[in-house]
Amino acid sequence: MTDIQAADPMTVLLAMRRAGDRVADYLKSVARTHVERDLKRDQYDVVTEHDRQSEEIAVEALRSALPDCRIVGEEQGERPGDGPVTFYVDPIDGTANFAAGMPTFAFSVGAEAGGELIAGVVNAPLLGHEFYAATGHGAWVQSFSREEPIRLGEPIERTAPESLVLTGFPSARDHHTWGPEGLAVAAKLSGSVLGVRNLGSAAIEIACVAAGWADAAYGVGASPWDTAGGIALVQEAGGEFLSSNLLGGHGDLPWQLPGYGVIAPGRSIPQIGLALDELEGVAERLQVEGHSEGFRMP
Repeated sequence: MTDIQAADPMTVLLAMRRAGDRVADYLKSVARTHVERDLKRDQYDVVTEHDRQSEEIAVEALRSALPDCRIVGEEQGERPGDGPVTFYVDPIDGTANFAAGMPTFAFSVGAEAGGELIAGVVNAPLLGHEFYAATGHGAWVQSFSREEPIRLGEPIERTAPESLVLTGFPSARDHHTWGPEGLAVAAKLSGSVLGVRNLGSAAIEIACVAAGWADAAYGVGASPWDTAGGIALVQEAGGEFLSSNLLGGHGDLPWQLPGYGVIAPGRSIPQIGLALDELEGVAERLQVEGHSEGFRMP
């Protein structure tokens, strides 16, 4: 029996949703209180005590349901397990937003078995939206304003000039690491679409694409705990997922690579893939010139 066969997506999803509910309850209780900020890699990488506490809450909930699971968390790294399922956990995606009192942050978790994403949850407690999906069971959003969840995946025909794109690129750090050539790629893409918005949370941006509320999203420098949950949503909703190496990553599987693009069902936006290809070329040239530090994952 393969790992995928041994892991029931709905059982896994139920554990993830329960973990998300517990983290969401905790974050609602501490949001918009005084938050002490620490730094990790640099001045752009904010972390708080609530990131660490939320990850512990999630780990306890996931392990209570699946004791032999492996967990890879943003804050505490890998917790080994010999079961078929690995969870990639971001306790607060959008920590800078959370610390500032903005509502655009989320708990995000993706489940992998046999190298494939089989379930995903993005829970944005202050926005009142829980996005979730399991392989073969559809992608859904439960909102506080509705009694019943809405199934995602209705295709809408739309081209680039009509499209709203979500991205955090270029960030403040990107201005230092990518240089004029990389920033020019972002500018060219921005000029080819209806509009570009930065929500400050890759998980929420990808979930909005799965829901069809935005047409596409892309990013660079992502880690699998940032994106795995959202990518599972997009794939189960029938959207398109693209990836790019960009000289880094936490593995060789497409959803583990730092460059990503997602496109909502029915949309035709080839500019997303072209931009990722161009950025990969820029990264390779900068590495040759000895400026590759910005593309290495921590």
